[in-house]
Amino acid sequence: MLYDNALLVSVLSEAYQLTTAKSDTGSDRGDIGFCKSGATPSPRGFYSALDADSEGEEGRFYVWDIAEIRTVLGESADIFCRYFDVTEKGNWERKNILRTLLPPGEFAAKENMSVQELKAIIDRGKDLLLSERSKRVRPLLDDKIILGWNGLMNTACSKAFMATGKDEYRQLAIENMQFLLDRFAAGDDNEFSHTWKNDKAKYPAFLDDYAFLIQALIQLQEVTGDSGWLIKAKACTGLS
Repeated sequence: MLYDNALLVSVLSEAYQLTTAKSDTGSDRGDIGFCKSGATPSPRGFYSALDADSEGEEGRFYVWDIAEIRTVLGESADIFCRYFDVTEKGNWERKNILRTLLPPGEFAAKENMSVQELKAIIDRGKDLLLSERSKRVRPLLDDKIILGWNGLMNTACSKAFMATGKDEYRQLAIENMQFLLDRFAAGDDNEFSHTWKNDKAKYPAFLDDYAFLIQALIQLQEVTGDSGWLIKAKACTGLS
């Protein structure tokens, strides 16, 4: 669900700022990367959701057994599996959800290797597994675009920029906001539609749509210094 990923990115970005915890394996790109590659059409609106089920089995597209990983990764599989808690018995319904139990630095020290060596193994392993996963039957996509949920993800992109300094996140927020203001506009009085699909906006926006849109506009002003976003946020409240 888009709103789950958006809220998770916001929380992780704030935690990153509070703790200054640095990830050496690029985990800050995970959720945003997923939303960009698997849940985003062109131009820059975020789809609503991907199903959990495929081929009649919950999670099949996303989980792994250890034999698959060994076949795909070869000699680097053992390190990869230990890092991501992949076991013979599995950590979820006899399959494995890739998860980390130790920070990269701590795990690398335990394995008597450098963080750079670990990163190379992890990055290569992820690329190979993503390529292998592309051969599976994909879950069904809910391709409608919802204003409020996009507002949440827009705020998440701004927060990710504030936490990491990576301009790609700020640029994504700008492009997404331009898409929302253009495609969801429902009149000359800062009125908006709730959904957009097949080049058509439908249904009057709800209160939460406006709330999350205004929140995102305010956040955009903070990360860009462009007061135009703040003026637009005020206009969307209906205040003179």
